[in-house]
Amino acid sequence: MVAIHPLMVYTYLQQRRTGYELQTTCGVNVLCVQEKTVRACLKAYREGNFYGSLNGYDELAFTRIAFDGKTVTAATDKPARFEVITARGVVKETTGTDVSWTVEKEAYWQGPGLHVFARVKAYATDGSEEVLFSQPFMLTDQA
Repeated sequence: MVAIHPLMVYTYLQQRRTGYELQTTCGVNVLCVQEKTVRACLKAYREGNFYGSLNGYDELAFTRIAFDGKTVTAATDKPARFEVITARGVVKETTGTDVSWTVEKEAYWQGPGLHVFARVKAYATDGSEEVLFSQPFMLTDQA
């Protein structure tokens, strides 16, 4: 496996009201690129090779995010609390530096309660309040 080199290129602000206070949350898209070039960054966006980070990539980072058609896997550089989320909600929770979840063949597009997609959310456990959000992997019936 080739190491992922995250590069912060886009910052967004999300504002939400809590009572009478207006809180602003900063976040970034972290691109998973092999080199820091414009071409590599544009290719990463085009191919969906990026993830969301609530605070920035220096507190917690994905080192692997993958889907082989049957199993979603993810790993972080530090211990985290992971959630695997589908259209049915949270289907797996675990703590550590990696997570893996396999879709049951019967769950692919059959009847009500479809999974439809799978994504990984990772929460830092070191008190930094960092949260990572993977891109969703669309599930197909080709498993």
